[in-house]
Amino acid sequence: AIGLVECFLGLKLLRLELLLFGFGAGFFLGNLIAGLEGVSSLLTEDWMKYVLMGVLGIVCTILAYRFLRLALTLGVAAASYFFLGPILGGMLPSELIGKIVAVAIGLVIGLIAQKLLKVIVILVTTVLGSYLVAYALSGIAQKYVVRTEYMTVILLGIFFILGFTAQVKGARKHR
Repeated sequence: AIGLVECFLGLKLLRLELLLFGFGAGFFLGNLIAGLEGVSSLLTEDWMKYVLMGVLGIVCTILAYRFLRLALTLGVAAASYFFLGPILGGMLPSELIGKIVAVAIGLVIGLIAQKLLKVIVILVTTVLGSYLVAYALSGIAQKYVVRTEYMTVILLGIFFILGFTAQVKGARKHR
């Protein structure tokens, strides 16, 4: 369901996604900070860790809203990394090199996204959404429709075309 929403409504939900990304990033950062030896000794109860994570989540949400372009750059870079990281990690000689290359490509795409906001957001959200949908449906399609080892790629292509077309039409209506 998340893949379908992302694939077909990514541009329309950009602000909401950036706010959720900001909260998620802050929550994750809070978890990392709470795991530090000096901080964890100060957090004597479990609820204190969650309060720290929630507060940092709210702070990062506010920062994401306030610095929308920076949040967009980091959000697109993260989405690109999560999509490209596993692919490049398996293709290159070392998984670490693959991750470093994925981070670099993600940051470049994120910086380009600032200049070509709508186009890049549509492309990234459509690719991410269609990947999620294709991955989720490929097993069902192989079992009940046709058995092929390329089902995920075929479904990714179909949903990419449908999602991209829908988002471009939606972007034209709201100029």
